[in-house]
Amino acid sequence: MAPFKQVLKQIRGIPEPLGETGYLDHRHFRTPELLAKYPEELLYFIVPEKLPEKPPLLILLHGGSVDRETPHHYLREPMPHAFCQSPRSDLREILGAYRLVTVMPSLYPNVPNGWCLPECETYLADVVREAAALFDVDPDRVFLAGMSMGGFGAAHICQCWPDRYAGILEVAGSWRLALWRNTMNTPFWFCHGINDAKYKIRGRFTDVAYGRLCDRLMNEAGVPHRYLEHDGGHQFHEPFLREFLGWAETNRRNNRPEKVFLSTPAGWRIWQVHAVKSRFWISVEKTGPGQIACHRCIPDDRFYGGHTPDKFDFSETEWNSWQLRYRKETIDGAIIEATREGNRFLVRGQNIAQFSIWPDAQMVDFRKPITVEYNGKEIFEGRVIPSPDVMLESYKLRRDYGLLYPAKISITV
Repeated sequence: MAPFKQVLKQIRGIPEPLGETGYLDHRHFRTPELLAKYPEELLYFIVPEKLPEKPPLLILLHGGSVDRETPHHYLREPMPHAFCQSPRSDLREILGAYRLVTVMPSLYPNVPNGWCLPECETYLADVVREAAALFDVDPDRVFLAGMSMGGFGAAHICQCWPDRYAGILEVAGSWRLALWRNTMNTPFWFCHGINDAKYKIRGRFTDVAYGRLCDRLMNEAGVPHRYLEHDGGHQFHEPFLREFLGWAETNRRNNRPEKVFLSTPAGWRIWQVHAVKSRFWISVEKTGPGQIACHRCIPDDRFYGGHTPDKFDFSETEWNSWQLRYRKETIDGAIIEATREGNRFLVRGQNIAQFSIWPDAQMVDFRKPITVEYNGKEIFEGRVIPSPDVMLESYKLRRDYGLLYPAKISITV
């Protein structure tokens, strides 16, 4: 076991608790490697006085702008916008009432919709790494929430990298492309105000219709989720946020689900899809030619944006007659579904050329042979030996020290 412990120490490092509580604003990364990597990015922490050992972590993605001060605008007192329904509560007060650490990072890459770019995967993994060094957070109790533009990010991340989180909350966000089965093992909460879009005030780019359609499609696909509509506008809904935070205090990720689904590429809109390399204990190394089916929203550009009256060059009657349209669409890509039954793995794939299964001792008995079936045909049977090198390879692929697998079975179809 010594080599495995050495790898774990190399991956996790030794936490150096910060020892501070309250609102910790405008903090640069403290880990030297990460500070060199993100010299201009800022982190804003809310740390309650009483935390459990190895506390949960909530990463909160802001909306609005690319200004690195934006998280402070959300968290300062008094609130600059009516994000919460109660006039006596602010976001900082709400978050500080729960036994978890909250971090609100500045946007990276620092461009509009940066939360939906491929660099965000590594950035958020590094935010978790920094929080783990400062507060020794539990890697299986990391949660993600996003508001507005951050909600776009949440809708994107829950399709690309949902396995990195124990739960995801999307507030007043939107989406344009989806294959919602990607979220099947990660609880997905989302809420929308029925008055998010208002004539001559705010366009329909985060209209409640997107939430309703997502809810409907998830129900049709049999994907567990939690959806709420409220009578407010483009804002957090305080009771729903508190419910999510209370749930996050006691829940944790299942990092060895019995069934796994992955589509690649994935993303929240057609021109922002990315190759997805892994999902829990399965990875895709190579895909073949072919297409996969998904759902795509077709927004009407006339009604899409606008925050000022001059952007509304249509009548109120036209505005009220708007309906969100969508269609089934095919894109170049691949799908893999896998089920584990003891030492037996049943895999079905579409346009897959090469994939790998990553077992550990809680999933299989390494003393016995492991079998793999692909599309109804047995393609592997044999013993597999755990290795510290494979565990390190697993970390480099996922950048998540809660998803460490010490063995690998590579299959070429």
